[in-house]
Amino acid sequence: VILNLYALAARMVLCEAYKLHFRNAVYMPMGWLPFGWWSIPDTQCTPAQLTDMAVGFISANMMFWRGDMNTRLSCSQTMTAQQFQDEWFRRQGAAPGDLS
Repeated sequence: VILNLYALAARMVLCEAYKLHFRNAVYMPMGWLPFGWWSIPDTQCTPAQLTDMAVGFISANMMFWRGDMNTRLSCSQTMTAQQFQDEWFRRQGAAPGDLS
């Protein structure tokens, strides 16, 4: 199960999976998660239950944005990577660079 979520949302997914008895899945959280992200007690599950769900997870990181921001996108010949990023933040209602 690939999770492209921040820590709280990832814990919420694991908690719901625990409550639904969705065991033995391999979870792959993508992103910048702190060590022990699954053990923070802010869901309806205990840290022990979330730890049980997180056992065997595979962690991966990614580059969220292109490094060559002036490149035209293959999905939009009229938009550069920088223009896409600006539009993405605008639609999120967030300041550029704010990934919180």
